[in-house]
Amino acid sequence: MRVTSIASGSSGNALVVEHAGEALLVDCGCPPRKLTQLLREVGAPATGLSAILLTHEHSDHIAGINAIPRALDVPFVMTPGTHAAQPRLGGTPIFAGRRVVEQPCGSTRSLGAFEVTSFPVSHDGAEVCGYLIAAGGRSVAVFTDLGAAEPHLHEPLAGADLLVIEANHDEGLLWRGPYPWHLKRRVAGPLGHLSNDACGLLLGQVLPDGGREVWLAHLSRTNNRPQVAASAVKNLLHINGQTGHTVQVLPQYGASLRWEPAPLQLALGL
Repeated sequence: MRVTSIASGSSGNALVVEHAGEALLVDCGCPPRKLTQLLREVGAPATGLSAILLTHEHSDHIAGINAIPRALDVPFVMTPGTHAAQPRLGGTPIFAGRRVVEQPCGSTRSLGAFEVTSFPVSHDGAEVCGYLIAAGGRSVAVFTDLGAAEPHLHEPLAGADLLVIEANHDEGLLWRGPYPWHLKRRVAGPLGHLSNDACGLLLGQVLPDGGREVWLAHLSRTNNRPQVAASAVKNLLHINGQTGHTVQVLPQYGASLRWEPAPLQLALGL
């Protein structure tokens, strides 16, 4: 399995997961030209995608949908609630002419080489989800928008080799920052976004000892800083006695972070 982040944050989110010659795109929130460019740069052009997984209908997760040619009939996988929300771009229903596959939260579906399980998350969309994607004995958990660290997320996070998880804001920067009061309350609320400290506390509860890769996602450019997010999460893991994990911050754009572990070796019984 290979995972490459090509966009992360309020300006757009997109993640490529590859295995055995197949590629999934998790969210497509960049402008279409930008998304086309980024996919080409990582060697996963829009014309070669097996499926697109959507976490929800907010624009920073769907704005680049027109980078995927309709003629290819690529399936768009989403929750029934996201489909029913019927988001629009330029006045046109965004899923018109697209092949939509509804995957209820809590269910598992095979998509070619991948096994995909969806999980409900607390965020202010119609029916927002995160995904656990498994292939070749490896797995990645993708939870990029969540207002609360709910207990049912512990299992998929604990079992993943790579965790892509939101660390949206530093609480001090948020409350002292320029956002209007109603927006501050929305970001910090249970249907908003996960703070650095909440992310670190959650990871400290669920991570086993050592060896996991953690990518901090969806950082606010106004209310966070990469070094602040990484330091907060690492400190909380250290306080909890968690060592040996790698914590990195996803850049806004570009494939500077790629995860490609060595293939698992099957043990043969003698």
